[in-house]
Amino acid sequence: MRKILLTLSLVFAFGIVAAAQTNTPLVNDRQQNQKEKIAKGLYSGKLSAKETVKLLDQQRNIRQFEKQAKSDGNVTIIERLRLHNKLNKSGQTIRNKKNN
Repeated sequence: MRKILLTLSLVFAFGIVAAAQTNTPLVNDRQQNQKEKIAKGLYSGKLSAKETVKLLDQQRNIRQFEKQAKSDGNVTIIERLRLHNKLNKSGQTIRNKKNN
């Protein structure tokens, strides 16, 4: 009985760890915030249609990189850092375009 419980608990624990490694909720939240900023910038007139298209292309590239990072079932620390760096650059680009 102990062996069965131990085995089940280990399987359950490894399942949680494996699932946690592919989740990127912080990245998803940041992407959503950036999309909203782009939409608000377009609506307010601070962003032109051409600038909006470029910013949305940048967001699409970030989503593609995230999908590629998740494809092997494990988002490594380096991939997370690259995602956050891409989001940082994208956020800076959005700010620069809205304020020029």
